Amino acid sequence: MSLIVKFLGRTGVARWAITAVFAGSIGNFAFGQEEAPKVSSMTIEQCREYALVNQPAVSAANLSALAGAQRAGALNRLGIAGMLSREVPIRKQQASFGVGATAAMAEQAALDTTFDVNFTYLSILYGQKQLAVAEKAIADLTSLRDIAKTIVKEGTRPDVSNNQVEKIEVMLLAGQARKGEAISGIARANAALREAMGLPSGEPLKLAAVSFPESKQVPNKEEVLEGARTNRGEVRASRAAIEVARLETRAQGVGFFKLQAHTFASGSDLHSIVIPAGQRGEEYLPGGVAPEMPANLAGKKRDRVATAAIYSDRAASVAEKTENLAVLEAENFLIRYKENSSRAEKLNQAAIQAEKLASRLRDKFDPRSTKIGLDEVLNAGTLSVSTKLDANEASYRTLLDLAALERASGGAFRLALEWPKANP
Repeated sequence: MSLIVKFLGRTGVARWAITAVFAGSIGNFAFGQEEAPKVSSMTIEQCREYALVNQPAVSAANLSALAGAQRAGALNRLGIAGMLSREVPIRKQQASFGVGATAAMAEQAALDTTFDVNFTYLSILYGQKQLAVAEKAIADLTSLRDIAKTIVKEGTRPDVSNNQVEKIEVMLLAGQARKGEAISGIARANAALREAMGLPSGEPLKLAAVSFPESKQVPNKEEVLEGARTNRGEVRASRAAIEVARLETRAQGVGFFKLQAHTFASGSDLHSIVIPAGQRGEEYLPGGVAPEMPANLAGKKRDRVATAAIYSDRAASVAEKTENLAVLEAENFLIRYKENSSRAEKLNQAAIQAEKLASRLRDKFDPRSTKIGLDEVLNAGTLSVSTKLDANEASYRTLLDLAALERASGGAFRLALEWPKANP
């Protein structure tokens, strides 16, 4: 089965990070890039840790927060000049809300990167597992083909003919094609893992894990949805935007004899933020709503205040939409997890039974007796292989759903993997 490394769309909540709107601050961050790992192989935990220091997206989010802190600090350092303006205290309050907003988006960027590492690392292991199934199938078919050729040559069984030998040859070619797809998929996943970690392109990264993990976690729906409502960076930032917009109404009311006044948006490139568009075709995907505030408001004071109040109400609507989309995304992953985990459980049981049947028929196949037909052996083997591939995919998707829930819940749910003893 082909391994397709398809980065899951960040459905629902736009990454429009109100970060650009606010001034804010955040704690200390490590911005210097580490040297490439010197270890011979890396665990998934080591990959995550490296990515959180070296992934440019995380560094960019941290630097945005640091820049916000600098802007907020500049307001506090105005001294006497700041005391002369009735507007500065309000701008300081807006900046204080920006502190939380930018910190929230930096934390979300870290969760996004952790998901990317989980996704790509597990994708490599999934590809290796599918590759092992393909290689075993090729080995079994090769052995069966050689037996069939001998039967035809010696004429020991009238029910085995060259047609069946050719059939096995076709199946072998198909198996080789599947093997090639798996190898290519593993290479793509490895390249994607390097990018997720912030590593330059180069030799494939060697994983410490040698087999696929499991997880017996059962996510708590209430915990996940509450995390989506309260922990998600986008939601926290959009709520801070409400307060900033409300304060803007006050800021517009303190100036006298002005026909035009700056807003908090004058210091940020608010409208450069790209909002993912919704899809309303065969695949339905609701889109996000962009924040909005002009850089300047014109008119008399009462008109500017009234306009700012309208934008304040709009900010509340944006925050409500953002929360709804965050919850929807979390709900979708909960539903997918339930579906895939149930499917994986049944398919893994089916794969065990199918392999027992195929093994039993192979063992009983006699080149001199027609009691077990060659087609019967081939059909059982095909069923076993296809069921194993499907079971592997369902198990893989179940873990991806859990990894996605960690991100979608803003970290309220944490992915916990159980590794076979052969793994570190």
